Amino acid sequence: MAIDVNGITLASSAGTALTMNNGATNWMTVNSNGIITRPQTPYMKAILSGQGSFYRGNPVTFGSVQANVGNCWNNSTGYFTCPVAGTYLAGLGGIAAGSLHGAASYVSYGYFYIMKNGGTHHFSHWNHTSYWEYVSMSGLLYCAVGDTISFQIHPSYGYWYGGGDHGNFFIGLTI
Repeated sequence: MAIDVNGITLASSAGTALTMNNGATNWMTVNSNGIITRPQTPYMKAILSGQGSFYRGNPVTFGSVQANVGNCWNNSTGYFTCPVAGTYLAGLGGIAAGSLHGAASYVSYGYFYIMKNGGTHHFSHWNHTSYWEYVSMSGLLYCAVGDTISFQIHPSYGYWYGGGDHGNFFIGLTI
């Protein structure tokens, strides 16, 4: 039996699943085991691929945006605009360039940040002299409607390797 609530249909198929949709888009399903899926949850994932060998950014934009559910990510500006209030998970990981690249401009330390509304919300630091070092970080941010989330690699200290598919970034609304 299906119930229409202002154009949104709630339906159960023989008691095995409850779905909420508008005919063209599935907003939520609760299966017979109670597992909830929400395929329209705001989410972005991107990589630095194609950004050149070494990259800094304030805010970071990407060579390849692989997912942008809800169109909340603007790769021209480097900002994710939160469409609803809630807790968002943001994270990044990639190869930080060390001092053995043979150029004085490459330093052995650096900083990266997860920013909320232009201010630092989470940050981390790396310090190594090896050629490559993988660094990562993630954090939860409570955001209001219209808040922005972005990433920064300090513009004066440190580089990330942007060739290949190194440098992965994501933001998503948590349940």
